[in-house]
Amino acid sequence: MNPSPLMTQSDKDIGWIETYSGKQFYLDGTDTDSIVIEDIAHALANLCRYNGHTNRFYSVAEHSVLVSYAVPKEYALWGLMHDASEAYLSDIPRPFKAMIANYKTMEEHRPQHASWSQQSLLHSEETVSQSDLPPHRCVD
Repeated sequence: MNPSPLMTQSDKDIGWIETYSGKQFYLDGTDTDSIVIEDIAHALANLCRYNGHTNRFYSVAEHSVLVSYAVPKEYALWGLMHDASEAYLSDIPRPFKAMIANYKTMEEHRPQHASWSQQSLLHSEETVSQSDLPPHRCVD
């Protein structure tokens, strides 16, 4: 495995998490073999949105399914996977994300992109630009 430019030696020293399937996941997310849909589905189904401050258990998985229904059909898989990184980084309330140094970089460039790549959701820049993606904040 090639070292990630986003991951320092001190990141490697922190270690890894063991996933539901028993794989070792390092935060750099460059080992795409350690990212499997079953781990993502399991983790998101057990992870409550809004830091648990809801009237009932509202999982990130349920939210993702609802987003997949709310976006145009051609973006349904994207909607389903838009929070996939939270299977590894957890669901952190938006106000706190802004306060955590490098969180957005970790979320956008590590497991999210690796999991999207695994699910064939990343396209070349010539094919899909950020402006082509649905405005998920209206349903997120």
